[in-house]
Amino acid sequence: MQKIRYFVYDIENGFVGDSISVEEFSYDENTLVYDFYKVLCKKYVDIGYNDAKCIEDLEYLLSFNIVDNVNSRSIGIDNGNDYLKDIIVGIEDKLLCILPSLPVGATFAAYRGIKIVIHSNEGNHVNYPHVHVINNEFETVINLDSLEIVEGVELNGKVKKKIMKYLEENQEFLIDCYNKIVGHEDVGKIEIDIID
Repeated sequence: MQKIRYFVYDIENGFVGDSISVEEFSYDENTLVYDFYKVLCKKYVDIGYNDAKCIEDLEYLLSFNIVDNVNSRSIGIDNGNDYLKDIIVGIEDKLLCILPSLPVGATFAAYRGIKIVIHSNEGNHVNYPHVHVINNEFETVINLDSLEIVEGVELNGKVKKKIMKYLEENQEFLIDCYNKIVGHEDVGKIEIDIID
């Protein structure tokens, strides 16, 4: 068995010297990249990154860059079936820093179980800035330029009034964040606004 010594960069909160926790992962010639990837995803589930409740919430969105001052490499679901020993070569006893290779979006506000979210993987929606308004029962897409509902369930009553007021008051900020997130730029720590 070999061991990787590593720490994981918390992209939500950053890290400061003494708060870095160095951990070890044991592996051999039969260990898949996915085995280590699950351990890393678990760290982000624990801090509630992107509102993740389980590894499955992250595994098709998040990949990690591994930096060891000699090589830089990425691990994720795409190379999950490769063997870790073939990916992590020549590290000896070096300390690895592991960080997400791109942001996966963020929740910006919440109102009675409804979340206002910006995703980074947008496909057909990428041509206009927008937010997703979601809960367990519905999803609505609202254009941030026009503040019109362009897809999904029509919002009504107090819910619509509260959501639209928040979007109007934060329109420029959200458009800026949208452009950064879909451009895979770090937007820094997002404080989730609770709408009352």
